[in-house]
Amino acid sequence: MHTQGTRGRFNWMPPILQRVLDWVRTHPKVVGGGVLWALFSWLSAELSKTIFFDWLKSLLFDFFGRWLGIIDVTWLTYLIVHFVLPGAFAIMVVRWMARRMSSPITVPNALDASRPIPAPSVSAEQRQQNLNEIAQLREQLSELRIAMERPDAVNTPREKWEDNYLGLQHEIAKRIAAVAGTAEATVYVTHGNVELRQGGPPHQIYIDMCVRDLDYLLKFIHDYSRREQRRNGTHEASLPLSITKIDAPSYSKYSGLPTKVRFTNQAGESKEAEVDPPNLGIREVFISNTSLTRSVTLKISLVILDKDGRSHKLTGEGRNSWGMVLGHNDRATRTFQKLGAPPPSYIVSPVTIVPQQTVRGALTFIINMFSGDGGADDEQVISYYAKGSSSTKKEQLFRYTLEIEDVVSGVTIAIPLPSDGYKGHG
Repeated sequence: MHTQGTRGRFNWMPPILQRVLDWVRTHPKVVGGGVLWALFSWLSAELSKTIFFDWLKSLLFDFFGRWLGIIDVTWLTYLIVHFVLPGAFAIMVVRWMARRMSSPITVPNALDASRPIPAPSVSAEQRQQNLNEIAQLREQLSELRIAMERPDAVNTPREKWEDNYLGLQHEIAKRIAAVAGTAEATVYVTHGNVELRQGGPPHQIYIDMCVRDLDYLLKFIHDYSRREQRRNGTHEASLPLSITKIDAPSYSKYSGLPTKVRFTNQAGESKEAEVDPPNLGIREVFISNTSLTRSVTLKISLVILDKDGRSHKLTGEGRNSWGMVLGHNDRATRTFQKLGAPPPSYIVSPVTIVPQQTVRGALTFIINMFSGDGGADDEQVISYYAKGSSSTKKEQLFRYTLEIEDVVSGVTIAIPLPSDGYKGHG
């Protein structure tokens, strides 16, 4: 693109000069470094006419003459003055300018973005690649939010969380601009509609912005992917998966992820307790990717409809509120590892399945509304899920739907539970 534009404006130039001009335009750091080196070299040459040259020569003679026996250090002095010092200064200036030019989008008062984002001209394949990368960066944003919500996150300076967040935001914004244009990217980085929560750690603002961004990006990926499906006539929700029989979830009082948590009451007194939240679990299932060429990255959730018609969702991330993860930190896995036996298998969301491969394991949906402080809210949570999953009265039982989303394509399928399985295409 640059080459065509340059030759259009300078078609009177010989081809060799056009190529030189194109190279200069595409290698600004090299050209800038060369210009700066020449400038600093000239300044050093002028400096060599002063007492500085004699001082440096005397210094080098004292060192090399005393330790290495070199008597004439004039050539070494010229090398340092005319090449080493100018080159070092040029490199430092170029690196400083590069950092300044590539710094993340700045958000004045942590609420509004003002730096424009250019929208490059890309092909349909490149747009899809950028959309895939947005989904991957969204996962990193989710991990950042989890890290910021941990109790020990207050030990990290607020500026560090700010740098991490703004760096991710800038990378996402560049890809949004490539997919949907500068206007959409500007909307994304404008945070005037963030609902700020009172209290919390010093970096609470960045937790709130992560929450807003995660919802925004989920909708962006879904809307764009479904628009492409409608355009291509492939709007039927289906994924290239084969899933075995899926049982109805069963309630368990413990997830097997005991975590020591310190609580502080209103009087300022603190105590440490071991907390293990309850969960809804599905016995082992097999999920196969039937595609010959396409990998899938699946987010698995359990949608629950209670007797009053209220609906909510539990994620299959297998992670409790304090960052402990099934398959790594759970009691069963650690016990089997100590015994040298194969640990239990879990399917933890998101899970990537390459073509013609199968994953197997239990699906566990941890109830993270449970805080573990022994209060009335925890008793209500336990009662709500225990009754909804095991009541003897059919009308009081939960109704379950397994929701599986491919984060790359944005396609979501819903499987009512229990189910004899699923066979799709895509």
